[in-house]
Amino acid sequence: NLAVTYSALGRLADALPLEQRALRITETALGPDHPSMGIAMGNLASTYRALGRAADALPLAERALRITETALGPDHHCTANRLGNLAVTYSALGRPADALPLSERALRITETALGPDHPDTALRLRNLAVTYRTLGRGAEAFLLEQRALQIIKAERG
Repeated sequence: NLAVTYSALGRLADALPLEQRALRITETALGPDHPSMGIAMGNLASTYRALGRAADALPLAERALRITETALGPDHHCTANRLGNLAVTYSALGRPADALPLSERALRITETALGPDHPDTALRLRNLAVTYRTLGRGAEAFLLEQRALQIIKAERG
């Protein structure tokens, strides 16, 4: 949690060693396939991405997805989170075509698990829109961005 706070404050260099340590502790205490490992790996991968180290993030994001999907199932909202994080990693590596099916699947799962008006659905819509835009599919991106904005506006009241 301290690492997440440091990340929120933009202190990624301070967060990184804490996340690495948390991952080691989690693996020792709970084992390599526990769902908490997916969270710890996902957090570490996100920090690597934010530090411009997407290549270091990739294997962690891939393993986090495998662990979460195996432990919680292919349609769990946490699986959608890991899919979304892996998609963002592929995008950061300049691989939007690899990100696309992951982002689409993450959106489907999130809409089903949490509903079409949930804030996480808006996040998935925006991430998919970025991928569409990168792939030259601007019209589709625009429609997704409009949907995301409607969700955000409705939530703010």
